[in-house]
Amino acid sequence: MNRQEFMNRLREALKKLPDNEKQAALEYYREYFDEAGPENEQQVVDSLGLPEQVAAEIYAETAIRNMEKPGSAAKKGASAVWLILLAIFASPIALPIAIALAAVLLALIVALFAIIFALFIAAIALVAAGIAAPFTIGGFFGSFAGAVSGLGVSLFVIGAGVACCVFVIWVFKSAFKGIAKLFSKTITGRKEK
Repeated sequence: MNRQEFMNRLREALKKLPDNEKQAALEYYREYFDEAGPENEQQVVDSLGLPEQVAAEIYAETAIRNMEKPGSAAKKGASAVWLILLAIFASPIALPIAIALAAVLLALIVALFAIIFALFIAAIALVAAGIAAPFTIGGFFGSFAGAVSGLGVSLFVIGAGVACCVFVIWVFKSAFKGIAKLFSKTITGRKEK
């Protein structure tokens, strides 16, 4: 994750915060990145952790700060409770959901490759069956018509097997490219036009 992605995710996680406090928090982290410099951007991202965790801390600090201000105690108490609840519930939910989505994606990828592998084995079996077909009982050793028709079926099955192999290889390459693009978009956060 880079600076821009971190700031975008932090902005999204702080959407329930009042605008002035949200802008102050975002400005603080912009300055933090600026002071570290572009060469230390990745270290800053790593040291801060997930933007959702940072947002949870900001919600908690805001709730505590609002409770200390003079004014309507009941309204501030409700706001503080709301912000604390948001902070508590945001952190434990985001991580398990991300892990669950990653597990589902991994399971789908494994299933896709298992299907492709099974199709490839079936195509190889077709080629092997086509090669073995003329040598079965009654193949070349029966009548001339049986031998010719057996040879024709054998060539057809070999051709179908080779065509299936080519198709499966094409599907595998396409699936691999699609998965690579999906991971690239997920990791970089860029959308292709």
